[in-house]
Amino acid sequence: MGVRSNKRKRKAKSSRKGRSNGEQWSDKTDATLLTEADFLAQKQQESWHVIGVMGFAGSWRHTGLSGEELANHKHNMKAALASILLAEKAWWDDALVVSSGATNAGVLQLTYELCTEHRIRALGVAAAQTLDHSIARLDMLIPSGKQFGDESDVFLRTADAFLLLGGGMQSRDEVLKAHSMGKPITVIQGFGGAADELSTNALPDAVFVDAQRPQGW
Repeated sequence: MGVRSNKRKRKAKSSRKGRSNGEQWSDKTDATLLTEADFLAQKQQESWHVIGVMGFAGSWRHTGLSGEELANHKHNMKAALASILLAEKAWWDDALVVSSGATNAGVLQLTYELCTEHRIRALGVAAAQTLDHSIARLDMLIPSGKQFGDESDVFLRTADAFLLLGGGMQSRDEVLKAHSMGKPITVIQGFGGAADELSTNALPDAVFVDAQRPQGW
């Protein structure tokens, strides 16, 4: 990371000192800020069905791709996500909520783009460390904890089913916990990461989708 980037981060952290957690989030997003309890109450009242999306949330540089290759990679990933999420949208209609980690990067960026494009309610569950990064367009946000990973338990409790594409150690840990909680899981394989490392040995009840070459999107 460059010197300028570090200076910007230090400046951003300094400017947040003395400000409440709610004020800091309101500076970054127009999303409605909710506690876990408030969200769950509204979820029950509105009969929402929440799908949690897990995947790598960092720079696309980790792929080692650039130019047209990277563009095709992102297109195929988004197509794979769309094939699942649009089927869920057709079933649940306005009751569908898609949840992820709030940042506007990687798999999360593609997920939230689809929410905007197809008018799906977008939820972010995020630790305060996320404030140092770009935030996606969200309808609702549940702040939880300070460091990346602190939000995982809330993310797992508030979603009804999960979708994994790519991902690192945190995604792997989360999907295994989701399995132990008995929640439905769909794993999209073909793009590397935790999703490709897992099998029915670890997730015997999960649905595995081979989407290395998605068609028709």
